[in-house]
Amino acid sequence: KAVVSTQSTGIPWLTSDSYFQFAEPTEMQRAKFTVFIGALHGRLHAKAVAYIFNTMFGSVMSVTIDTDRHKYPTGSGRITFSCRESYTKAIVANFVQIDAKKLSKKVQIEPCIDGQKCCTCKQEDAPNFCKEEQCFEYFCNECWEQHHYKFENMSHVPIRRKNRFEI
Repeated sequence: KAVVSTQSTGIPWLTSDSYFQFAEPTEMQRAKFTVFIGALHGRLHAKAVAYIFNTMFGSVMSVTIDTDRHKYPTGSGRITFSCRESYTKAIVANFVQIDAKKLSKKVQIEPCIDGQKCCTCKQEDAPNFCKEEQCFEYFCNECWEQHHYKFENMSHVPIRRKNRFEI
């Protein structure tokens, strides 16, 4: 039998690397100014992400790196900004290239569609986000249909939260 040798590199990770804050965000800031970030490199800890995104967009309040049940990073996270301007700049960018000594990675930025309320009815959970400049808000399904039934909004495509059973 031939023996195949493979080499793997473990990336050291402390549980404290999963969260960093410049300041404690308010509930309103968490609900209105949080973005999802995906395709993070395993070497990027929350403090590094906070400084990088603060340099690019300003007003970062906190960063949370998502972890698995073993507290190891999954490659995604959330950033909360203190103001709409920084939040908007980040979402409009959609992707950012992070280049450092030991890594180079293109990171995705999307609105965080996780428990936000509809901008219109303020009651319903809002699984849709409209990225168009004239909207740039979260909508429940019913309000999305009503608001985007107008001719000038019909071409808008929602960014939707995926149901865990969707592929």
